[in-house]
Amino acid sequence: MAAEFLKRYPNEMAEKQSNPRYDTPEKLLAQLAAEIGGERTEAAKQRCANVVTQDKPRPRLYYWDANPEKTAEENSLEDTEPLVTVPNYSEQELYPLLIEFLHKELKLYCQRIDEKTSRNSHGSGGNHWLHPDIVALEPLDQHWDAVVKDCVRHGNDSAIRLWSFEVKKQLTKSNVRQYFFQAVSNSTWANFGYLVATGLNNDVESELQMLDSL
Repeated sequence: MAAEFLKRYPNEMAEKQSNPRYDTPEKLLAQLAAEIGGERTEAAKQRCANVVTQDKPRPRLYYWDANPEKTAEENSLEDTEPLVTVPNYSEQELYPLLIEFLHKELKLYCQRIDEKTSRNSHGSGGNHWLHPDIVALEPLDQHWDAVVKDCVRHGNDSAIRLWSFEVKKQLTKSNVRQYFFQAVSNSTWANFGYLVATGLNNDVESELQMLDSL
């Protein structure tokens, strides 16, 4: 859907991309996707009941429903259930599972950080806002030619990327903002920062999209 906006409205999209925050196609697409799926879409659905979205399975579908009353009844039943659920692991049990996945699927080298063993000079709970649960290193130069490696080194660029992961069991309307900003605050040094959860309630996704667009 976001990519279609770039094709249909090139002048408007060029003006939007003049903002330094969206200076790459990837950043612009991410912003458009967040705007389409966030508060603006919800506002449009409130103004016109015929505007309907289907979130699962991906990608999200947008369509005109001539009988919105029936769809509303079906959606109300879905909203009472968590969007995603998995077996009842503790948060500590999730760390090795995530580390194994990241190494196997993304070839990342991971390290668990236990904030309980770190020096705390920020008061009770302060380390929760300093240390992600897992950090990872991604080597970029494994298949580079020696000339490219020399060029990167002399250009003061990096041959690695750093990732951070904040792991939670369940995201709900009451905790999603705290957990989101916790993930943001403890990953300011990372190239990629992720909030990872085993489950999220159905009313959380739009909140996450809004926060991410900011």
